[in-house]
Amino acid sequence: MLAVIRPRPGNHPNVPEHARICRAVGGSQAILGCDYAPHMPNHPRRGTESAAVLLAVAIGNTRTRLALLQGLVPSGAVSVANDDLDAIARAAADLAELAPSDRQHDLTAVVASVNPPVSAKVEPALLDRAAVARVLRLGRDLPITIHTSLDDDSTVGQDRLLACLGAHAVLDGACVVVDAGTCVTVDFIDGAAVFHGGAIAPGLAMMLNAMHAGTAALPRLDVAAPDPSRGPFGKDTAHAMTIGAFSAVRGLVRLQAERYAEAYQAYPSIIATGGDAAALFEGDDLVERIEPDLQLIGIARAAHLALALDDEHATRLSTRDDEDPFDDQDDEARP
Repeated sequence: MLAVIRPRPGNHPNVPEHARICRAVGGSQAILGCDYAPHMPNHPRRGTESAAVLLAVAIGNTRTRLALLQGLVPSGAVSVANDDLDAIARAAADLAELAPSDRQHDLTAVVASVNPPVSAKVEPALLDRAAVARVLRLGRDLPITIHTSLDDDSTVGQDRLLACLGAHAVLDGACVVVDAGTCVTVDFIDGAAVFHGGAIAPGLAMMLNAMHAGTAALPRLDVAAPDPSRGPFGKDTAHAMTIGAFSAVRGLVRLQAERYAEAYQAYPSIIATGGDAAALFEGDDLVERIEPDLQLIGIARAAHLALALDDEHATRLSTRDDEDPFDDQDDEARP
């Protein structure tokens, strides 16, 4: 069992004592729940990501997004419908060709998924049709190492954790992270990279579909931003529905951001991602930045945190698998 070395929480006054590492068990390895550990061995120094080339695959509820990652920088990002397995495999093969020539036939794909039935089909397709040498699944083969203050971190979605990891890597500070996709999540990660949770609500398409399905007369609508030239009043039923859905999401973000700022006692940056982020927040005076690939950046960060174990610490942990790494130290010597 691979365990994170546990420092004493009292050494880190800016982090709640109940903050823990999010557990992600995979095979014989696990990152165990423990107190905040900013100096744990699998926290590489900034910049260690620069040499790695990975294929990042984020499988969502309805779409799969892929990109080639060199360090934390995604290139060639593309989204494909989950029901088009051939297109997903082709996209992965095309991205592999963007890798340096010496890596094209030894490329590692790192997969994050909130949709197990789709990932069960995508993983073999990557190996068989996309010239990927190996597939590593976050939560199964690699842990997602992120500090949390949740009551129960076992149910939080990988997409939320990874988007927050990506946002913290991009902004290097506390931020509200809005992911506007099938559902809308509004989460908070503080300056010490502790994930505090947030809010989950229906996405734009889900709201519009629910209004159609739950009534006799409201029409089925595709997601499209309301025309601002028509003013704030819905001039017909479809217009009113669209204004309602967009206002619901924007209002949720504004209210939650204010509540998080009050709890945090400072106003954090607000960053948005997801398929509907541009339609919702382009030119918005509240959301400071739209970054479509936060989850892919988070995949890169999680992979490097998991794979960049310092050799000395890795050897130490592997040779003392079932021992307390502090058994040979007295209490006063423990960090």
